[in-house]
Amino acid sequence: MGLLNDASRGTLEKIIDNYIEVIPPWIPDYRKEEVRKTWMYDKPEDFVLGLTIGMIYAYFEGAFLKEHQRQINPQERAEVMTVISLRIPQIRQALFE
Repeated sequence: MGLLNDASRGTLEKIIDNYIEVIPPWIPDYRKEEVRKTWMYDKPEDFVLGLTIGMIYAYFEGAFLKEHQRQINPQERAEVMTVISLRIPQIRQALFE
């Protein structure tokens, strides 16, 4: 790792921390049977975790674009996903406690 500068990595960590702190109140809705049928998924925990990771990544990608005036390259994307992956236990705990 090391492709992201300290500011970008700090931004990503802050986004993850903020998301863990304030899980969106509508996340539990994705565990409801009618929502599961509409979106056609079997495991609500997997769906909600994937949705959360996607939202964290998208938020960071927007912040990165604003700061650097360019898209994230594939190597930086891999680093972002590694950082997020290392925080999955904390994200999972916040989602499912």
